[in-house]
Amino acid sequence: MNMSAVFRGRYNILSKRRQLYNIFAVILENNKEFNFKAVWIKSEFSSKHFPAINEGSFSSRYHPGSLSERTEEKIKEILSSKNPSTIEEWEETKDDLMIDINLIKESNFSSIVMNCILSLNKLNMADSFMKYLKEVKMTPNFVTYLKYMSICSRHVEHCQEGVICKTFQVVKPVIDTLPVLDHKSAEHLIDGLCATEHWRLSFDYLKKLPAKPTLHIKNSLACGALRNNDEVFVWEILTKWLKAEESPSNRVFEQALLYAIKLHKNDPRHANQFIVKLLRYIEEKEVIVKEEVAKLIEVYFKCHSSKWKISYTKVNRETACEACKRFLKPSVLTDEEFTHLRNSFLEKSLKKRDLFINTSQKEFNTFMNFIDHHKPFHIVLDGLNAAYTSPVSKKPKNLAVQLLHTVKSLAGRSRKVLVLGRNHMKRWPKPIMQKICQRATLFLINDISQDDPFVVYAALASGPHTLFVSLDLMRDHMSRLEDTKLIHLFKKWQQSHQVFMKVDEENQIKFIEPLRHSINIQGDMEQGWHIPFDDNVILDPYEELNNWLCIQKIE
Repeated sequence: MNMSAVFRGRYNILSKRRQLYNIFAVILENNKEFNFKAVWIKSEFSSKHFPAINEGSFSSRYHPGSLSERTEEKIKEILSSKNPSTIEEWEETKDDLMIDINLIKESNFSSIVMNCILSLNKLNMADSFMKYLKEVKMTPNFVTYLKYMSICSRHVEHCQEGVICKTFQVVKPVIDTLPVLDHKSAEHLIDGLCATEHWRLSFDYLKKLPAKPTLHIKNSLACGALRNNDEVFVWEILTKWLKAEESPSNRVFEQALLYAIKLHKNDPRHANQFIVKLLRYIEEKEVIVKEEVAKLIEVYFKCHSSKWKISYTKVNRETACEACKRFLKPSVLTDEEFTHLRNSFLEKSLKKRDLFINTSQKEFNTFMNFIDHHKPFHIVLDGLNAAYTSPVSKKPKNLAVQLLHTVKSLAGRSRKVLVLGRNHMKRWPKPIMQKICQRATLFLINDISQDDPFVVYAALASGPHTLFVSLDLMRDHMSRLEDTKLIHLFKKWQQSHQVFMKVDEENQIKFIEPLRHSINIQGDMEQGWHIPFDDNVILDPYEELNNWLCIQKIE
């Protein structure tokens, strides 16, 4: 082979690698979003048993993060372990980073490091880093200053508004000359300004955005309005600026409650009106607030002259609060909502063209005729899901036995059960499969077909009282509905109709019945409130959030 061709090939590889490094350096420096799905190449070790890359955080167990993500994590690990605070410690940390991280150069050092400090949310580290840069006469770029403003905005009670305002004065001449301000820089800038009394300066920079404000910017403006007692503008943002599918962040709710607590000291009646309006808004948006927000709600009600009994509690499967014993409102779709969901699921999920990549029009028509002829069913069962809960080896006989046990458990009390399976189940032991068919109706689809949409539609077609048993969360098919209101209806229906199953330590099949109550704020100022909250504990897929703040007025 011609050696010059070899060298050219190696040069091209190195050149492309350097181009990628430059791209990732820009991403790290500016914290920009990048569509890695567009350049994703299916790995040789991928498996149908693993979740797809588009399934969010769950997929990170199997798919490594991008180069920029891994690099950022490495920098944060170094910063966290060294926790530099003095000039000498920062100098040593810089040397280590320049050696270990190929993407870091003198020109982007300050911005990349400050971006990681922002992610770590460490104010003291940010302060010492800015002092270090000043001491060694390394001039930060304006993005570094903006990120520093953003960190200070999260800790304004410690760093004081003056620090933010002083930093703003440094970058203002640069920003004012820019014809356009990118969204990420604008978010950092507006974070800082909205933590001060000069929050309305933010509107001057909204004009520089290339598109409409991001949700992050809207949240920051709402926080700024609350800090500065502009209640009218707060509600304008929450009710007019936010899209139907957008919800405020928990920092907005925290700031709103701090505003209500402050307001209660001077005008309790107005404060009560505000808190009711806020809780009704959270109920309408169906937001599950964080535990920090729940604690601030507790503080607010403890400010009252009238006595309230406040408990952190659970709600049992019979929908009763364990603290006050009252029953929560059921989660029920109206007949009109159910019909709309059933018809929309058929059109948007089952009839979409890409469904026929894995199935055929003939199979689809056969299935629809079958359902029309045999419905209604009391229970629709994902056959393979049930079979693969078998605790022993996954041989056809063991799988068939496990499915038979499941069907026996479900088919009691004259319940009509539909089992949806795959064609390869025809090769399972015939005597066992015959017993299954004696107790349930069996429909088999092609081995490459997606069975989830068939399970869901069979349940919907059978009526509002039909349950379905599946371990799948149906996220993909939910997203196909596209419309926010439809997705909300699907979630509501799924919560009250999906049965999960598991095998306990004694190899007994256990069914986890669906919740009958709505996981949403319920109540009023006369009787009291039940407010669900998220304590950040990671739940199993079949577990529902069950943390409640019970607020009851003492008679």
